[in-house]
Amino acid sequence: MTAFASSLERDFLLLLDFDPDVEFYEEQPVQIVYYDDTGRRRTYTPDVFVRYRTESLPPTSTKPLLCEVKYREDLRQHWTVYRPKAEDIVIAGG
Repeated sequence: MTAFASSLERDFLLLLDFDPDVEFYEEQPVQIVYYDDTGRRRTYTPDVFVRYRTESLPPTSTKPLLCEVKYREDLRQHWTVYRPKAEDIVIAGG
């Protein structure tokens, strides 16, 4: 049983469960260290790591993903907090 922090995360994990192109996924797989604007050391733990089957998709679609699952409104309201964590991360989807 996979744990989730919100119904949005639950729905995302459910989609991964039923996606035939997903080989594997893991919740909170790594902790990333970064430094905030003041130089203070911080940590960030992405929600999900996803690995896709390489035999069924083009190479550009099979790169592993670290995913952060957030409601769009939450991103808008708290962008100044989330931005330092996401500056070097490519956001996929809409």
